Amino acid sequence: MNINKLIKSVKFFDHFSNEDVLAIAPYVEIRNYSPGHKVLDHNEVNTSLFFLLDGEVDVFFQQEKIATINKRGELFGELSISAHSSSKAQVKTKSKTQFLVLNFLGVHELEKTRSEHLEKLMYKSFSEVLSERLINTNKLLKKCG
Repeated sequence: MNINKLIKSVKFFDHFSNEDVLAIAPYVEIRNYSPGHKVLDHNEVNTSLFFLLDGEVDVFFQQEKIATINKRGELFGELSISAHSSSKAQVKTKSKTQFLVLNFLGVHELEKTRSEHLEKLMYKSFSEVLSERLINTNKLLKKCG
């Protein structure tokens, strides 16, 4: 599958036009990892968004497993990027995995109005992802309480 079609197959990019996808494509790559690989480490400076294409990863906070990511298109890395901080979590592969990885800083190499437009689209998608996670967390807490 070509990279543009792969990008458009990820829900996060639903708001992106074909022109937007063409603009970010040079900053996107596919990465494959073996089981047990640390994709992202606690306190690591992160400048990428990771979208799971295949496989499964565990997310740890203070050495406690807090989540498993196993659905195609699920992302991580967005919190450290949106908060402009180092990663608060560690992400390790549970199985052989494949990711679509977007170099978020690379987008800033584009012409200013283009990069600002793309950043707004990304933050719109961030807000949708974070809202969905908050709703799911609230549902879980309601069941437990």
